[in-house]
Parts: sequence; structure tokens; C-alpha cells
Amino acid sequence: MFKSTLFLVSFLLVCFYSFAQDGEIKVNSEWNPDQSLSIYTNSQKTGQNTVKLKFTTLRGFEARRVSNKIFIATVGPGKKEILRLKKIPDYTGQSARYNYSVFDGASLRKSPDENFKYVLPTSENTDIKVFSVRDISDLEIVKDKGSSFFAIGFTFRGKDSICAVRAGQVLEVVNILKVEESRETIYQSGRNKITIQHKDGTIAKYTITAPVDMMIKEGEFVIPGQPLAAFKDAELKNNLQLQVYYLSNSILRSPDIGKKSPYVGVPLKFTANNGEFFGVLKKNEEYKQYLNPDIISEELSKRQKKKLKL
Repeated sequence: MFKSTLFLVSFLLVCFYSFAQDGEIKVNSEWNPDQSLSIYTNSQKTGQNTVKLKFTTLRGFEARRVSNKIFIATVGPGKKEILRLKKIPDYTGQSARYNYSVFDGASLRKSPDENFKYVLPTSENTDIKVFSVRDISDLEIVKDKGSSFFAIGFTFRGKDSICAVRAGQVLEVVNILKVEESRETIYQSGRNKITIQHKDGTIAKYTITAPVDMMIKEGEFVIPGQPLAAFKDAELKNNLQLQVYYLSNSILRSPDIGKKSPYVGVPLKFTANNGEFFGVLKKNEEYKQYLNPDIISEELSKRQKKKLKL
């Protein structure tokens, strides 16, 4: 979707393009009495998201925060001033023109900690089997995510619950898969899924191949090991595909980004087997869920720990 508004001399042309759904995040500009220009975002989305401004014209303004005609900001829900352009003294006829894009997630300047301890996505003291650890960039669900994208496949027993592998805020819950549509292990965008944003800005996507009863809702904060959904039918292929990725600030700033995806996959390391295992999971191996207060509370605030009596 494109939107534009034209101003001459002391005015601004704004072109709008967003990867988010229509109306979820808007960018507006306002002139101030001192002839500076404020650029605002107004977000109705849950969690943190990223706005990228790419200037094609910028005259008569001090723009120290604009690098190579690009400005990137992470924004939360509500209205926020992300950039104020101050007028250069005695300059007449200042003007600015830019495009902006919206991306899911916060943009990170450095890679997240690859030694973070994730817990298994199953109930406490329950065994779970790993059926796949691989690059899945060729699958339909990640065609728009670039080549650096990895996933781990898990097979559950019976009507077990899918649990959070890390603390975070629920961004999206999709529960549309019917029993008659779940005879094959296929990962598609139309499958049941849960998306959770973590404290460090990474995002986890749980893609589910069978009907489930969802146990959480958008906006809710979850802790490691907390049940997210329960499988309905023990006879089906109750599989889960887990992906963790982040939005790269450096790729977003790249002048030759073209069709390259700005999202980067994170290789995961898990703790399991009563704390005796920590590392990368292996295909066709079974592991037992391991939870303790230190793991559960690692990313919680003092208030959250007190509430949970940790």
C-alpha cells in the first residue's frame, strides 16, 4: 500500500510502504513552531517493531542521526516521536522526502547470545524426540526470510502440551487447522502457529502440524516451560517446527539489500536431561525436559519473580 502527501518549499512528501498489515503502524510528520520537523509513529501492534526511513531528499535540516540517507527506529505500541529534524539557521526552502518500511521485530546491531539456554518445548519431565535439525530456507514458510534460517522439528507423544522454550511476549496466535487437514507433516503459513518476542529482540515461531487447544493469547507474557497449546488427537502426527530469528540492523542499512532478507536465523542450544545436557540437539535423539527456578527466572523482573514465588 502506498500513501503520499505533497508539500512545497517548507513542506514534505511522504511515501508509505509497510510490511505490516494495513493500519497497524502509521508514520506521520508535524512541523514545530521553531520550523523543525518531527516524525512520529503510531503503532497498534503488540511488541516491538522496526521502522526504516530512506530519504531521497533532505535539504535545510541538521540530520546527525541520519546515516547514508537511512534512519532506523524500534517502536512499541502507541505514539512516539522517532526523529526530529532541526532547521539549519538562515536556510530557506528546506525540504525532505523519504520512503518508509515497517518490519516485524526490533532491529539488532549485534548477534544475540548463541549460548543462551533454551528449554525443550514440552512438559516437565517429559521425553521428546527430535526428528529434524536443518536449514529450511527452501520451504514455503520461509521463502521471504532469506537463506540464513534454521529450524528444529520435534515429535510429541500423545496429547502432550507445547511449552515455551524461553520467556517472552506473545505477538500472534493462529488456530485454524482442522483435524481432517492434519494427516501430513507440512509446514505452511496457513498452519497453526504461535509467535513470541524475547527480551533480547529475537523472535520464536512455533509452527504446529496438528489441531490444538490454544492456552495463551496475544499480548500475554509467558515463562519457560509454560504450556502454550495442547494437542487434541493422540493418533495424529503431533509435530512442531521451532524457529528463532532476529532482524539485522546492518542488513537493513545495506545499500544493496535488494530482495535479500534482513532476518537471520539463530542456532539454538538447549538444556535437558536433568541439567546434564547442554548443546545442539541431534536428529533422531530423545531428550527429557529439564526445568529449575534459575532457568525459569533468568529473564524475569523482580516483580514477576515475586508473583511466581521464585
